[in-house]
Amino acid sequence: MGDAVKFEYRYIILPNCSYRLGQKIYSEATPEIALSLTSGDHCFDVSAVHGDENDYVKFPCPYSDFEFELAISTVHCSLMGQSAFCAPEKIWHKELSGGEFVKLSVPSEWVGGVFLGVKQVPVSATREYEFELGNLLRSGVAFSAEEPLWLSLKSEAGDTIKKLLTTIVFRPQFLKPPLEILEGQLKWLAASNYIGDADSEFTVEVSLCHEGQRNYSVACEDLVLGDAADFPHGLYHYRILSRKRSVFFSDASEELYAGDFISGNRNELLFDGKELLLGAPYYWDGPADAMKTMQMRSGAGVLEHLRYIGNTIASGERIALPEYEATLYFEDSYGRRIPFNSREDSKKYEYINPAHVWIVNERMLILRAVTNDAVYIDTQYATILSRSPDTAIQE
Repeated sequence: MGDAVKFEYRYIILPNCSYRLGQKIYSEATPEIALSLTSGDHCFDVSAVHGDENDYVKFPCPYSDFEFELAISTVHCSLMGQSAFCAPEKIWHKELSGGEFVKLSVPSEWVGGVFLGVKQVPVSATREYEFELGNLLRSGVAFSAEEPLWLSLKSEAGDTIKKLLTTIVFRPQFLKPPLEILEGQLKWLAASNYIGDADSEFTVEVSLCHEGQRNYSVACEDLVLGDAADFPHGLYHYRILSRKRSVFFSDASEELYAGDFISGNRNELLFDGKELLLGAPYYWDGPADAMKTMQMRSGAGVLEHLRYIGNTIASGERIALPEYEATLYFEDSYGRRIPFNSREDSKKYEYINPAHVWIVNERMLILRAVTNDAVYIDTQYATILSRSPDTAIQE
């Protein structure tokens, strides 16, 4: 028995074989690791599943039957009993108990810290890499309405990484407008939208066009407040007031949110009383045979009096978008707004107004002259060309 084999393994040497990872360190919540594998003159892009229980990945060799196993530098961080990298976008500060810790685990060649805003979260005196977030929240330190909770990592090689974990909220807020008309009903949306005490109560004040206002008493549950038919077509402003008891007043209140909702076709009222300022147009540079963009001079293009026509497909496009008829202005050196030409028989000026506008998103629109032609951009002066190109060239 003395000559019995205690252990045996086999290995193979792969000459000129190497790999490269896309990051210096990965979080435990990274589901997939992408890497490049090089063997001789060949390079392969490979992806492997990052396991939750260990810091290794396995993937097959693209050019043989081998399987590789790699150790991945991984940072583990927990908050409220789960991975901090999967925490909600925002957390109400009272949801974190006084004994709440941020627990951190990093590879030996890395060090880490946790910060709430600009304040470093203190480390437990008895447990390394456990940060006393709960104690900091109850230490009497003044915080802003919300503070980012973030992780700071530094390696021995000098690499630094900052990662936002979540945002701690100290003043109640709504993540999105809590009052909307949906499916023909006016709905109060607070269940997964309100960041604050779960037992909060509110008063909703809706201003009516000619009838004063309507008030509703609501809590943190979603609720149908009425039918859309109760609100004639128009824009309605509202306020959300928190209701709370006070030693001085029986029912003190504080405004938490102010907004508006639209009853009817939103596109018809979206730009009522508003104007659009043109910023950076895309234009075709003929000599360069390329599409370019530039920042227009302030006041070089202002759209006013937008009137909704309907959802149509602009020439050369594929998708129907909200189309508006509008008047296009420019500001002269005295700040006066002058409309572009609206006379078809003018030989001296471009025939532009009324212009047509298609809204693509909050940052982009399509602008066409009344003739459905694109407007000309004067790149020398960063303006829209008012003069007819023929007369402008002649002069």
